[in-house]
Amino acid sequence: MVVGAKIRLPELNPSFVVERPRLLGLSLLTQRVTATFIVAPAGYGKTIALSQVALATHLPIAWMTVDPHDDDPLRFLEYVSAALFTLRNDGAERSGDSPPVLPETGLPEAIARHVEALVNRLDQPVVLALDDFHHVTDPIILEAIRLLVEFPSSDLSLLIASRSEPALPIARWRVQGRASEIRGDDLRFTTEETAGLSARWLRQSLPNRDIDRLCIWSDGWVAALTVVLRRLRRGTGDTVQSAMRRVITSNYQLAEYIENELLQDLSPEQLAFLERTSILGRLREDLCSSVAEVPFSPGTLRSLAHRGVLVSPIDDEAQWFQYHPLFAYLLHQRLVMATTADELRQLHTRASIWWERFGDQEAAIDYAIRAKDWWRATALITQLMEGPEGSKRLVLLRSWLDAFPRGVIDDSADLSSWYAWTLVRTNRLDLFEQHLATAERRWTEAGDDARLAAVHLTRAYAAFYLGDGAACIESVNAALASLPDPHDSERRKAQIALALGYSHTGKASEALSILDSLPVQASIDPTIRMDAEVQRLWVQFLGGRLASAKEGLQRFIADNQADISDAVRRAHVILADIYLEESKFRTAADLLGHADDLARRRGSFPLLADARWRWALLWSRTGREADALAKIDEMMGDARSVRNVRVNSRGFALRAQIWMAQGRTDLMHQWVYEREPSVSGPIDYNSEPEFLAFAGWLIKTGQPDAAIPIVRTLAHQAEQDGRHGHLIQALVLRAMAEDALGDRETALDITERLTRLGQNGGYLASLAQGDERLLRLYLELAARGHFVDYVGRVAEVAKASTQRDPLPQGDEVVNSGFKLSSRELEVLRLLAVGLTNRDISSQLYISIPTVKRHITTVFGKLDAVNRTEAVSKARENRVI
Repeated sequence: MVVGAKIRLPELNPSFVVERPRLLGLSLLTQRVTATFIVAPAGYGKTIALSQVALATHLPIAWMTVDPHDDDPLRFLEYVSAALFTLRNDGAERSGDSPPVLPETGLPEAIARHVEALVNRLDQPVVLALDDFHHVTDPIILEAIRLLVEFPSSDLSLLIASRSEPALPIARWRVQGRASEIRGDDLRFTTEETAGLSARWLRQSLPNRDIDRLCIWSDGWVAALTVVLRRLRRGTGDTVQSAMRRVITSNYQLAEYIENELLQDLSPEQLAFLERTSILGRLREDLCSSVAEVPFSPGTLRSLAHRGVLVSPIDDEAQWFQYHPLFAYLLHQRLVMATTADELRQLHTRASIWWERFGDQEAAIDYAIRAKDWWRATALITQLMEGPEGSKRLVLLRSWLDAFPRGVIDDSADLSSWYAWTLVRTNRLDLFEQHLATAERRWTEAGDDARLAAVHLTRAYAAFYLGDGAACIESVNAALASLPDPHDSERRKAQIALALGYSHTGKASEALSILDSLPVQASIDPTIRMDAEVQRLWVQFLGGRLASAKEGLQRFIADNQADISDAVRRAHVILADIYLEESKFRTAADLLGHADDLARRRGSFPLLADARWRWALLWSRTGREADALAKIDEMMGDARSVRNVRVNSRGFALRAQIWMAQGRTDLMHQWVYEREPSVSGPIDYNSEPEFLAFAGWLIKTGQPDAAIPIVRTLAHQAEQDGRHGHLIQALVLRAMAEDALGDRETALDITERLTRLGQNGGYLASLAQGDERLLRLYLELAARGHFVDYVGRVAEVAKASTQRDPLPQGDEVVNSGFKLSSRELEVLRLLAVGLTNRDISSQLYISIPTVKRHITTVFGKLDAVNRTEAVSKARENRVI
């Protein structure tokens, strides 16, 4: 007796199902093939996808849901016949279509002929959809399917969904153009599909950040998504984050689903293998053998993947695999319950030993730390840090040492010194000194001058990040005095730090002199060369050589597109500064957006502070004062920036300039009362921004005579130090003050001088920051025949600064309207430099399936069909 429900197309509830048109492009709809196979583990939405693809054909659909009892040729044929009979509309009796008596030989051919005969009676093309085909193992049925594919009827198309790989030559059919495939990676829900699904379930849209969290957490596995959405739909009061956490810690549904659908049919040996290898982020057979120490046959990983377990290859050769993250987590929970802490540590130690032998020190360190094998982890870190790549491991080193017990770090001068360095470079300036003092004490006792020099250099960089150029120079000189003669590499590092100190005290000429002596010497060390080159370009910018600095920065960024070092990020910020000066705001925004992404990934607050300052400047110059003030609050409100004199001075000064432009005299009076600068000699370089703002306020409030001593001092210091941009800013205020005092000729002389400096250096925005009085001075110069074209450009910039700019906020700034997320933009940039999926996975620390999902989303947003077209369109539209 035929069960009607098994041959009935499942009804799709539109309240819980989202349309997925991209899957149709992978099916027989566009490929014009005989069969489409949907193969993926449990919970990937195969049945719904099968229904959607079938319905999209607009052809009659014969549906069969296969169960274990159907793994019999006669029963299978009976249900296929019944499914096809449902498409008859001629009123014929069903008994006439009952399966024939099958011969003892040639059964596959007989089955195939009978199916074709039934199809031919329908006189129209039909789709035969077979769901849960993994229950079919009978060779006769499989051979009949092979015959239907390889000797097709023009009126029959097959749609087959299965948890495991059918024992059919699908790969050969794919090459021959007979079959298409929809795999687990294809069925993973994209960001847009997750947003659509959540909106259907919850009847409201979730914020983008919650959608991103769901995508990352579930890795597109719809079974996990629906468990979370079901919990949220019940109104439990959970946030998305708390719902995800509860689903894997206290909600039995997902664990029970995995137990019943994925683990139930596995042998004890296979379960032990899965549990013990759940500690591994990446799987390879020899690695699993070393770690698990349980009997398993070659090809186990591939076999498990074919059986529909949540393990998938992550390379084209299928040598490396990975578990779905939620599957791995629940397996690990089983492991923790079944093993002792010592046994768990042994598993991690064996993994560390394997990775060390394999040549991946970073992975070896990770597993040594998880094993709490501090001696081994220390030895591996020391080996890595003393090698040529050690200086590039800042973020990793910080994360490793954060996991160490304090006592272990204190017992090692090397660890103490490295930890202090990472804390400085990630701006934990409140914590570094205690660790640095430990290293200093031990190396003083040992008389190790070279390592003591490293202590002084760490303090120099800390002073630099605090905006204390004088202290930076003092520490560098102490380092140079400590270094023995042969340490040329360390001396070059110290010289670069010395240049940083000089540039932080405004001594641009002295900094450039030092850096000009480094290129040939530093050529053997790429890290030093990159730091020195970017610093040289920064000093060129300070010195008024904008064109040269711009060309050098563009070349540097192009040559190092795949690099995420501090030097590359700083180059983006400096180049953005130049584009701000040229009033090319959208290009500046692109660069700042990229710098933001890089700085956050690296945890480099000094660069974040620099970028935030430029964002505030950008918004203030495009009429978005509220956004500018918010960015200033963000920059200064961060507790880590409180001790940075220059960051705070910039913030206070820009606030004052915005308040003046807004006519907020109440706030300005309060600002002057709280921070009124006084000139009693040289002005500290780090405080110059506030003095400029104060001088502008004095001029605006009718006190130009009080402003002149300030701007004279600022101009003198800037000229003496070779800082043309700062000199122009001071001269702008000086010209306005002299004009306000009625000395028109002196004001014109100063205006002519600053205009000549601006034209020679390529400045625009700095000259356009004055009021209408300054604009009249420019126009009078032009009327006398001086700088006519250049004055016209300055006037255009000044006019544009009073109008609101349509620049969008957030990620859209970086994307020129394509609305790529930050992560999608990162993936796109790495595609543009030719990285493979594996390279991108390694660079961004995400799985290869996640990389593929991001690439698919990027292609969709850019309306591209391949990498070349996506990169080309992105460049045409200045997305990258």
